[in-house]
Amino acid sequence: MFRFASVSLIAFSAVMAGCAARYIPEPRECGGALPSVLSKVNMTELMGKMANEFCPTGVGALNPLITDRDVVLVPDFLDLSSFKPGQAGVVLGEVTRGALSEVCRHRVRQVDLGKTIRLNEDGVVMLTRDSGRLSSSEFAAKWGYVGTFSTMPGKLLLTLRELDIESGATTRIISRELNFGCKLGDGEYKFSYSVN
Repeated sequence: MFRFASVSLIAFSAVMAGCAARYIPEPRECGGALPSVLSKVNMTELMGKMANEFCPTGVGALNPLITDRDVVLVPDFLDLSSFKPGQAGVVLGEVTRGALSEVCRHRVRQVDLGKTIRLNEDGVVMLTRDSGRLSSSEFAAKWGYVGTFSTMPGKLLLTLRELDIESGATTRIISRELNFGCKLGDGEYKFSYSVN
């Protein structure tokens, strides 16, 4: 009995030593703050693909009411948990403005619509009661693209809405899910992501 216990203890110790020798802690950069994650993702490519769904290459805008002469408003993306852009929302807004300008050939204007719009379960709703303000030089556009994002562990959800500013109607919505994290390979963790 003593011999069996000794052999079992030695075998258990060898297994535990092998496990301890192979443990490689996951580095901080595998998750972390959203701006850190965005810096590792090709956001220009991702937002370019989303813009291409609004304006397929060679076709122009899918919405026949948007012309080449129209200015479109593109505010920074809003975080759905705070309804504020934060650093990540500013970055996403900048990349989206660039993509819509390049892919769709839209004339883009950045504007802070935070006090003018809000989001609810039915879509985008205009808050302003002053319809003259929408046609002022600050909002001299009929169309806009409003982006939102939501974060969860290992996941970023992006939504971009094409919006008729005068009526508040959403004419098209495109969403993407960015899954990210680190995978262990060759004895070290490497950041990876996929887009759905």
